[in-house]
Amino acid sequence: VRRQRQMCIRDRIEVAEFFWYGCPHCYTFEPYINTWAENAPANVRFVRIPAMWNRGLQLHAQLYYTEEVLVASGLIKDPAAFREAVFVEYHRRGNRLGSKDAIQSFFARFDINADDFEAAWSSFEVNQKMRVASDLARRYGIASVPMMVVNGKYRASGQEAGSLDDLIELIDELVAREEYR
Repeated sequence: VRRQRQMCIRDRIEVAEFFWYGCPHCYTFEPYINTWAENAPANVRFVRIPAMWNRGLQLHAQLYYTEEVLVASGLIKDPAAFREAVFVEYHRRGNRLGSKDAIQSFFARFDINADDFEAAWSSFEVNQKMRVASDLARRYGIASVPMMVVNGKYRASGQEAGSLDDLIELIDELVAREEYR
């Protein structure tokens, strides 16, 4: 059983999206990648990784991973709606979520009390996730977003692919290529 489980994990194809909540292209790409992820093959593991190349992006990465921890603990019930609300807050309402206090106020709108927010925000788990994200971005040479990485081998953006529709097609093609490796 253990060997079977290891083989299943190893045979999964990872598709990673590097993003930033403040990126207008990431905001535009959001419905495309959400639709793709909902219909992704069963052997695909889709992950989101926040970009972290400056302090502002690091703050938003901490927001993202705090959200993940609060989703896992059951305090945020609808992660997709929360994620959409962050994009709307930044791009439509003009709140740049540029400080811990601004971010905590945003979480409070979703009934996350200050203690739960602080526990997640300052947690080892969030810090560890940020270290891993930073390392992956460095290893993959991520310098712009949105950027897709398929199985740690292929990196592509909408601009490189030609359009967001073309990027989705390219992701499908790369996933198919990895299935036959």
